[in-house]
Amino acid sequence: MWRKVSDTSRVYLKKTSKTDLFLTMVGLWWVVILLVNEDMFNDLPTIYVGVAEIAGQKVWAGIFFFSSMFNVIGMYKDFGKLRRWGLSTLSLLFGMICAGYIWSNAPFHTGTGVYFSLTVLAMWRLREVKLIYAR
Repeated sequence: MWRKVSDTSRVYLKKTSKTDLFLTMVGLWWVVILLVNEDMFNDLPTIYVGVAEIAGQKVWAGIFFFSSMFNVIGMYKDFGKLRRWGLSTLSLLFGMICAGYIWSNAPFHTGTGVYFSLTVLAMWRLREVKLIYAR
């Protein structure tokens, strides 16, 4: 996707990464899942009880929301630190979900591979963003 970035003398286009948008969409989807299923944390296997004890569903939804929004604002305003913060928290959250699948005695579950891939993708994009803004 291209967006307009204005300069004092001319207007040029800057490319927004589709990978960032995809990771943001997955993060926002978790916000919807956590807010719609009010008793999701009540019907969990014992391995996920620790996540429920750390914070409630609305707090986790807020964490996913702010991580995704920091990524979006960082892309829109072209602010590298916000993008790095958003991508690093999203990779941490996706890694936690992947670890949850592994610890629940389902290491070969589809979710394990999906969230491991999302974690690697977020960390890879984090490295690229770090190189872009290292000028």
